[in-house]
Parts: sequence; structure tokens; C-alpha cells
Amino acid sequence: MDFQTPLEQLLLTTTRIVVERNGQFGIGTGFIYSHETKEGSAPFLVTNKHVVTGVSKGRFNFLQGDEKTQLPKLGEAVNVEVDQFQDRFFGHPKEEIDLAVMPLVPVLQELEKAGNRIFFRSLSQELIPSEEQLKSLQAMEEITILDYPSGMIDQKNLLPLIRRGTTASPPELDFSGGPVFMVNAPMFPCSGGSPVFIINTQGYVSKQGFVPEVRMLFLGVLSQVALRSEAGEIEMGVIPNGPLPPTIKKQITDMGVALRSSLVVETIEAFMAKVEEMQGGNGEAATPAATPVPDTPEKEENSPEKRGSELT
Repeated sequence: MDFQTPLEQLLLTTTRIVVERNGQFGIGTGFIYSHETKEGSAPFLVTNKHVVTGVSKGRFNFLQGDEKTQLPKLGEAVNVEVDQFQDRFFGHPKEEIDLAVMPLVPVLQELEKAGNRIFFRSLSQELIPSEEQLKSLQAMEEITILDYPSGMIDQKNLLPLIRRGTTASPPELDFSGGPVFMVNAPMFPCSGGSPVFIINTQGYVSKQGFVPEVRMLFLGVLSQVALRSEAGEIEMGVIPNGPLPPTIKKQITDMGVALRSSLVVETIEAFMAKVEEMQGGNGEAATPAATPVPDTPEKEENSPEKRGSELT
């Protein structure tokens, strides 16, 4: 695989997150998003708050990069293990927004020092739909989800699974007044934090008619699922990091909730604002509570954050 098509490159944006909480292991999905700053592009690991809350240790990985081919080495991973995992993340300021981000520059710097060459791709602002693009979407659109359902992964190549579904509420509208939309797709444990896309490789139909263009939009992030009780009652709950305990007599349905992708930008901007606030006027680097932040390195052509490139 030469990773030339948009969907092939998207496979390189996600990572499976393995967490340990009170001696129990769980799995979530994360993805890499690059945010433009004054100093350049800064990569972040993005997932749900509920995936990392209360987690003492966490693990994720990158694929190794091949210096000769400038492609990833499928099946060859560079593992990253982090203590005090929860403390490395910064959550969206609003408690109800289930998003958290980890700055990856310090991680990439450590991998660089250890002589690791890694390969990844990242999502960027250009893929987030504008208000005009949202208004042009049909009430029901086909969606693509990249994740690790029930912890599943391509064991040989270390790539995520590709799943399909549809929006279950009009993407341009806030479902029940929140910055979310509903999706209709098979829902599984361990899919929390999965990115949701609209991908049309052979043109698409807008409200104005057929458009003969390739379209790729980063629409949102999976967060919740509709749970059905034995009595048939439905309630929403976060996507679990593992199988539901036997004591919970509920079934996971095929209806899920996705947070709008613009909230990823909000979370990162809140993080950056907190960093600037804590730096204050003394010129010293400061760290927001529960989120270690490195000094911003000078950009060099071979700096570790250059190893991945953005998808546009």
C-alpha cells in the first residue's frame, strides 16, 4: 500500500489507546490533530475525556517510518507508555463536552532522542466543515468511522478498522440543542474518541445537485451511545472502554452521539490560552494543572513534529 488516496492516509491518523484504571484495563480510540500556532503546526492526541479520566497508566503507538521509501513500516510500532496518563491531558472547559487533548511535541522529542523514526498523518482545520458546508449537507449523509471496535485492530499491519454508517440527524442542526449530531452505525465498546468523516471519492449530491468532486470532511468525534434496558427504555451513556459489566442489564444499540469537530479546535485553543495565561508576564514557561506543557522548541526542518504531515 502506497498511502496515496485520502482514505489510505486517514488510516495513519488514529491510534489505539490502552488504559489502566484501578487495576482494570480498557481501550479507547485516539487521533492526531495538528493545530496552527505562532510557532508553526503543533500535533495533539485527541480522545474523549471519559477514556482518560482516572487513568494511571496509558499506552499508544506510532508506526515506524522507512527512511528510504518515506512510507510507514506496516506492523512495526513504536510504543509510547505514559504514567499519570490523565494528567497529560487537557479537557474542554465545559464539563459536558467529552473531549481531551494531549500535546505531542514532548512525546515526539523523546522518541527523536531515542533514535526512533515514526510516521503518521494528522487532521487539520481545513477538513472541518464551515457553516456554509454544513448547510449544504443532506439531512442524511453516509459517514466513515475509523476506530478499534471492542479493541479490534489489524494485528499484522497495526491499522484501524474502517466502518460505515449514516448521520441520523441533520448534520447542520444541533441535536437536542447540543453541539452534537446523531449517527446510525454499529456501536461497539472501545470506539470512544473515534473520528467521523464524510468521504466521497466519486462526487456527491448536495442540496444544489451533483458535484463531480472529491469531498472529505472531518465531521465529528464519537462520544456516547444509546443503551436499551430490558424494559425497552433508552438512555444515553458514554461509549464504554470495554464490555459492559454483567450487572448492567442494558444493550448497546446502533445509535450514537458525535461531538462536532469544531469542538476539537475549541479545546486546543482553550489549552493554548491557559498556557499563555500561566506564563504571565515573567517570561517563564508554565503548565496548566493536570497538563504538562514543554517549552516550545524552535522549529527546525528535521524537528520531530515535522515527521507527520497534515491532511488537507
